[in-house]
Amino acid sequence: MCYTLSDICSNSHKKRKLKHNPIVPTTLGLINYRNGKAKFKQICILFDSGTTSSIVLEEFVDKRQIQNTKITCWNTKGGIFQTQGKCKTQILLPEFENNKGIEWKLHVNSISKSSDSKYDMIIGSNIIDAIGIDVMYSKNIVMWGDHSIPMKPKSVYEEDELNEMWFEDLFELRVPCQMVKLLDNDYAPADLNKIVTDCSYLNHEEKNPLLN
Repeated sequence: MCYTLSDICSNSHKKRKLKHNPIVPTTLGLINYRNGKAKFKQICILFDSGTTSSIVLEEFVDKRQIQNTKITCWNTKGGIFQTQGKCKTQILLPEFENNKGIEWKLHVNSISKSSDSKYDMIIGSNIIDAIGIDVMYSKNIVMWGDHSIPMKPKSVYEEDELNEMWFEDLFELRVPCQMVKLLDNDYAPADLNKIVTDCSYLNHEEKNPLLN
């Protein structure tokens, strides 16, 4: 059987195209969406060191806690966002082995919806620099302290099989183990006892290991 050069190039291009699935620095996290007793929602997060501030969709925060700010447009790797408010929010990152979390005043995008956005939250360079996250494209990992997570295919949240492959064994998503308060350059630890006690969806047996 004979092949022309164009046939070979065409087949080679198709194979490369099929295998091409860009990887990105992303993770699933938990965000406290209610002031008072903590209630958490799962959230898709992108680490973007090219964005100066951190942004979250309005549906993931307590709207009563939003403080109005001037309208600002952000061009991120996760898309273009417009914000006009900020909200102090607690985020847990359970994919990291130490299950650390942060508390921060995030810019709030009140226009975009999760169903129309690639990501629910962008962690920008302000948080990345403050808590020492290292986005290492040379190794395709994201480091935080002594722990690392792999970068993932861009379509990880769009395909159920990929989602399960990366995350099914990953989470005790209900269990916050450590919260680091980082607000206005305040590096004092948050009140872990209060956070755990307020988690009404944990029973007494589940709370005890977190408080000891």
